[in-house]
Amino acid sequence: MILSRFARSVTKKAKSEIRAAKKEVTTVSEKEKKIAKALAEATKALPDEKKEYLLGYAEGVAAMVGKTSRDGADGDQYAS
Repeated sequence: MILSRFARSVTKKAKSEIRAAKKEVTTVSEKEKKIAKALAEATKALPDEKKEYLLGYAEGVAAMVGKTSRDGADGDQYAS
């Protein structure tokens, strides 16, 4: 009986997390698809150091977007 309550509790939590994850799904515009495709093709020709640079840049941008959305700030303090 205790185990079944625990299982129901875990199942409810998992379903809640799945619903939350589905809400976070965003659509990708055609322009974004074109950019991603071009970057994927370009990285094939790049040396490993440049690939690491691009990856670091993209991860940094993603981290800043995540930080600004949590802080509620626009994060554009260095824009001209």
